[in-house]
Amino acid sequence: MKTVIFKFEGVLFQKQKNGDFALRCGTRFLLKELKIRQIQSLLIQETRSLDVGFYLTKFNLNNYFKSKNIVWVKNHVSDKIISNFYQNIMELTKLEPENCLVFEDNISGIRAARKAKIGNIVALVSASDKYKYLNLTEVDDVINNFHQFNRLLLRT
Repeated sequence: MKTVIFKFEGVLFQKQKNGDFALRCGTRFLLKELKIRQIQSLLIQETRSLDVGFYLTKFNLNNYFKSKNIVWVKNHVSDKIISNFYQNIMELTKLEPENCLVFEDNISGIRAARKAKIGNIVALVSASDKYKYLNLTEVDDVINNFHQFNRLLLRT
């Protein structure tokens, strides 16, 4: 069974100019589909400074992420993802990396996911950045929103 891994900031939610967060386009649709198909979703939050519970309630996402499916990871070093970020997550969660799919929004995160042998990696980037990611051999798909996600990648 596949496990889909979402990072809170940058993937599931996007920080707005006013400092608040908004759901990425297609988020709710994909989460509903994963729940119907009984595919586990994991939410990664890189710091405890944000009140994730507030945002899950605000956007009515509590049905999709139970507390056991939220993992807190201390991660940032100079605003770059540490190369063993996803390896640490795999150890914490006891998930098999080849059965996971990760949505990533930056190149260092994509490389960390590949280093951890994550089964599928999808780059979720802005339309203006899409072409920078298309030639990366580490990614299986490059999308601007969750509606564009190739559901065939959910097969095990």
